[in-house]
Amino acid sequence: MKAQVKIFRWDPKRGGKPFFKTYQVPYSLKDKILGSLIYIYKNFDQCLSFRFNCKGRHCGECALTINGKPGLSCEVSMSRDLILEPLKNLPLIKDLVIQRTKVYKKMIDSLPPIGIKEKKTNGLRTIPLEVVDKIIRLEGCIHCLCCMSVCPMYKKEPEVFIGPMGLLTIASSDLKTYEKVRLCTECGRCEEVCPRRIPILNQAIKKLKDENTNS
Repeated sequence: MKAQVKIFRWDPKRGGKPFFKTYQVPYSLKDKILGSLIYIYKNFDQCLSFRFNCKGRHCGECALTINGKPGLSCEVSMSRDLILEPLKNLPLIKDLVIQRTKVYKKMIDSLPPIGIKEKKTNGLRTIPLEVVDKIIRLEGCIHCLCCMSVCPMYKKEPEVFIGPMGLLTIASSDLKTYEKVRLCTECGRCEEVCPRRIPILNQAIKKLKDENTNS
């Protein structure tokens, strides 16, 4: 049984316009998309560029746009017809590889400064259960950038808005005020595509908005 995989191709060194190239690969419901990409690279096209690392949903490096929706290629199962593209709204290096470093740097540079207060401690301290719960719920981000690729406000104003991943970083920290959180339209797309199922909108962004409204 074969699957048809249509892959976005573009090499800035060669110039020309982006195009799609179709490959026929062995197909099984048990297979993941990443396995087919590796198969294509080994058997058909060693110029194909894509990224992966852990193969186990821990690093976020293999995130792609899969049939129009962001996802991890190591997690999403194969289907008979696939269209694979790089994540949308993010700088492209080649084929399926986006420029992650620029996105991370821009987000970090845009974050408001966090004041550091020295605390006197006497050995071990008890961490309140609500703090532990918050850490577990919000700090599982693997920086795959899926949420950034579907955020309409980040697409519109990437130089101004730090996007859902940036807001998640703030909500997970001790920083309580960030006025640009109001730019979030609360569309919920970030939460829908998060492979870690982090409640980005409902338990991070909305809470951050409430804190800014009441401050």
